[in-house]
Amino acid sequence: MPRTKKFNPDHVLDQATEVFAKHGYYGVSMSLLVERLRVNRASLYGTFGDKQRLYRECLNRYVQIWPVPHQNGSENGVLDMLEAIRKRYYAHPEARGCFLLKSGSEVGADFPEISEFVSEYYLGVEKSFKGYLEKQGKEPATAKFLSAKDGARYLVNQCYGMHVQAQMSPDLKRSREIINQALALLS
Repeated sequence: MPRTKKFNPDHVLDQATEVFAKHGYYGVSMSLLVERLRVNRASLYGTFGDKQRLYRECLNRYVQIWPVPHQNGSENGVLDMLEAIRKRYYAHPEARGCFLLKSGSEVGADFPEISEFVSEYYLGVEKSFKGYLEKQGKEPATAKFLSAKDGARYLVNQCYGMHVQAQMSPDLKRSREIINQALALLS
């Protein structure tokens, strides 16, 4: 008869995600995970497999907790979505930014499936922005953006910029300025 787990796998994934987000994939050893998660090595391997599989599970868990925002009927859809993304980037003071973007940057070349996973997520973000822009009837009026699709791509790039800003500085005011400027260019 298998032994009963003495830990909650979702809680362990949340903790492991924080460790990976702070130190990066290559900066984390299984020994560090065992120490920080307070789970014995055999249980960790038995539940999640090797470090690479655990890392992928952390990415999946992150997306469960922070799914792509979708249209919610709000009149301020683009602003609400940017605010939700900004909130996520500052949710963990010691590991600011987007765990997905960090992962894509760090290990995307070594693990193409992770790069694809991150790309798919942000294509979903782009699609949501495009939907908001179309629904609100705010096809970008400036010559810089010819379509809602272009405006959505611009907003995703602003999200990338907010990610970098979050990693560099805990300045929430600066991130709000980025959002305000992005919205002003779409008006």
